[in-house]
Amino acid sequence: MSKIIDQLPFFDQPTSLRIPGGPAVNVRQFQIIVWVAVTDVGLSVCPQNISRFPAVIDIGFNHNFLIQAHQLHDWARIESSDLIYVANIAVRGERVPLREADVWIFQNQPAFRDQLQEVPPFRLQLDGGIAVCPDRMNYPRLPLIGLRTICRNQLDVRVDGKNRRVAIHVSD
Repeated sequence: MSKIIDQLPFFDQPTSLRIPGGPAVNVRQFQIIVWVAVTDVGLSVCPQNISRFPAVIDIGFNHNFLIQAHQLHDWARIESSDLIYVANIAVRGERVPLREADVWIFQNQPAFRDQLQEVPPFRLQLDGGIAVCPDRMNYPRLPLIGLRTICRNQLDVRVDGKNRRVAIHVSD
């Protein structure tokens, strides 16, 4: 099994981080943060100068990936209308469009949340696209990677609650 995330810390108090070229954002306690990028679907490699931003691993979210339209625009530099429409899903009782896109997860430096390794990111296989919430919903606060993505990619997510560390492996 190959490591994607190694000894990633999470914290029992709120923290903050800065998105490269973007704002500082608050992270709630006990949120597992990974760094991702979003691209048009079908690229064989992730562009080297791609914008990366934080996302929360949320096994309570039962779809692939959820992001606000303004986050997609501001952080990934992609207009949701430029991505192919797939279908709708219900999010908080509202219809939210699914759009075809790829999500890439960056490998962290072991034991650091916000320092990344200089290796190509791992492309997550998504079945059904990403959900893009209209800004009026003001949800989610940070993008979410859901359980469907973890299962679809056969990821082994291990949480060491005692030491507040997370490891994510993918089967070879």
